[in-house]
Amino acid sequence: MSQTLQRILNNLRRPLPDLTAYLQGKVTSALWRRSIHRVGHGFHVCRGALIQGGEHISIGDGFYAGQLLWIEAVRRYGDESYTPVIEIGNGVTCSQSVHIAATVRVSIDDGVMFGSRVHVTDHAHGRYHGDIQDSPDVAPGRRPLAPGRPVHIERNVWLADGVVVLPGVTIGEGCVIGANSVVSRSLPPHVIAVGAPAVPIKKFDSKTGQWLPCFPDT
Repeated sequence: MSQTLQRILNNLRRPLPDLTAYLQGKVTSALWRRSIHRVGHGFHVCRGALIQGGEHISIGDGFYAGQLLWIEAVRRYGDESYTPVIEIGNGVTCSQSVHIAATVRVSIDDGVMFGSRVHVTDHAHGRYHGDIQDSPDVAPGRRPLAPGRPVHIERNVWLADGVVVLPGVTIGEGCVIGANSVVSRSLPPHVIAVGAPAVPIKKFDSKTGQWLPCFPDT
């Protein structure tokens, strides 16, 4: 028996509610594939997926996302037009309610894992730095989007539940970002970072094969 047929039979043995959700996901995935510029094999999204600006989005092989995924390549907001790029590598997995948004560029490398309620963005509502800044008297939804700054999440990063990744950030290869952390500045490879703003607390030592404290005396 082929592996494909065996996988189909195994899925048909699921409990009815699980099987219904699985089949709904298959239909949803097939429909969304049509709107994405480039999408690899094994693409699967669950109920409630929303993908906007698909012609600016590329997704590699083995992508899986739970319920309420939202990928948003922003092409226009107010009077401004944008040429966004969202690139997602191979083997990327998302739990439920993940939101990825770009006006410039968000790059996610192979093997990245998103927990639930993770938000990644390269822009913000309003300008709060520089010579021209927005007044709090203007409703946030009416403020122009701040100029986007590219975000890069490198290979094998794990973003735990509730993580927020802000504009202009690079997260180095193999990092672990603790739950509910806010990544507002770039992080080197192979660290565990927590907090708001997220700061490294451990770094992987390839010689010992252990995660060692960044501040062993504290």
